[in-house]
Amino acid sequence: MSYKICVALQVKTGNVDENKALIDKALQSKPDLIELRWDYIDSIEHLTEGFVNALLDHIQPDIPVISTFRATSEGGQTQIDEDQRFEILKMLMSAQPQYLDIEMRTDPGFLRTVCQNSFSKKIKIIFSYHDFEKTPAIEEAKNIIQNFLKSLVTVTTMNTDKSGLFLYKVIFNATKFEDNFVPIKLCKFFTKQGEDRNIICFCMGEAGVFSRLMSVKYGSFLTYASVAEGTAPGQVHIDKIREFHQIMATENQ
Repeated sequence: MSYKICVALQVKTGNVDENKALIDKALQSKPDLIELRWDYIDSIEHLTEGFVNALLDHIQPDIPVISTFRATSEGGQTQIDEDQRFEILKMLMSAQPQYLDIEMRTDPGFLRTVCQNSFSKKIKIIFSYHDFEKTPAIEEAKNIIQNFLKSLVTVTTMNTDKSGLFLYKVIFNATKFEDNFVPIKLCKFFTKQGEDRNIICFCMGEAGVFSRLMSVKYGSFLTYASVAEGTAPGQVHIDKIREFHQIMATENQ
């Protein structure tokens, strides 16, 4: 089984050396991707092109970077208005990470701009949806992605299934063990479609650890891991994820 692990890092200060040290620690664990959570920054004044480029250049091209400045409505840590956030996201795109994560529930006009930039700069876009309260039924979970795909075609006038640059991430909160079945079913459903859709799906929370571990087996593009402080409830250390899958692989031999 081939699977990808993304280590999520909190960019807390404008000190380049401090952040490089954090990145170096992550690189020692040999992740497949690194997500930089820029919304953890202590002051948005530190988010300059020079600062962002310095950190990306320390990681890419060896390891792909996912740049994220999460909205507070979906777990973001910095309270700013949307116009400011959009300007930051545009600046992050100008640094050309391999991936940009942006919420599905974003202003349609700005989504159009993001999609246009993704094609011109060859940046892959992860359209994300987070529910920090619950896990929906499987049909409702399917509709989240399918309805977004319909709206995205209207916004961009693009064939989103053929773009090859878009991924769709839906993350729920597990309150009981059986909630883990929903993301696994969702990954299997979209994988069986035989279309060029890239899905990332699992549950947050301590009750959702099972889906964090198993979703990659059933079609999730990646799962997230920690090496220091986690960026979401229930995040597992990268070494533990690898150990789990090594045990599973041994059992199947």
